[in-house]
Amino acid sequence: DAAVSDATPDINFSITDAGSGVAPIATDVNVIIIDGNIIALADLNIFGTTDGNIYSYNLPYAKEDGATVTIYVDVNDSLENNTSDTWSFTINTSGPSISSISIDDNSGYTNDPTPLITLEGVSGGQTHLALSCNGTDWKGWQTYAATVTDFSLTTSDYGCPSGDDGAFTIYLKLKDVADNESSTVNDNSHLDRSGPGTVSNLTAEAGNHEVRLEWDSATDAENYRIYVD
Repeated sequence: DAAVSDATPDINFSITDAGSGVAPIATDVNVIIIDGNIIALADLNIFGTTDGNIYSYNLPYAKEDGATVTIYVDVNDSLENNTSDTWSFTINTSGPSISSISIDDNSGYTNDPTPLITLEGVSGGQTHLALSCNGTDWKGWQTYAATVTDFSLTTSDYGCPSGDDGAFTIYLKLKDVADNESSTVNDNSHLDRSGPGTVSNLTAEAGNHEVRLEWDSATDAENYRIYVD
């Protein structure tokens, strides 16, 4: 499952043996195959350790996004005990993408200081997400989920409005297992935890089987409910 975001990555591996030891010579290192090519010892950078060596090789050509690189090593120790191993990794240079996010019901207002954030149009192998209120100060990477319910607007961290009601913006970005990051998307809304003002100058005028009511509108009222008796 390993992946790297570099199309020409450095490949490093170690060969160690705490017993009779190994040496970077042809009699101990039988064959090294990287991406189907036999690699000569002279083409690797070799760094000695106390019981073996570290080998480093830079892939000399770019691999396409999604390609797999396989490494095979066959080696003996000084007593001709043999070991071989194969491992591989994927080239991932494209990164995830996201089209937009929405906050609560996307009406432009919420009274929840930790509103529901819904991710939309996500693709590309995303594994983590990060959130911010200013696009500069980010809450650390957290495991990806299609919805987020624990990002608080009432803290001054991450550029959030420090507990005050009012307009705010939430920014979000993704990354994948190879640490490629998506572009940043955002959505605007208002945090409103205060009720509307009080109705004033209520009057009632009797009519034919009806009562006409009039009043001065209350600040920030969206609808009114009338009770009889």
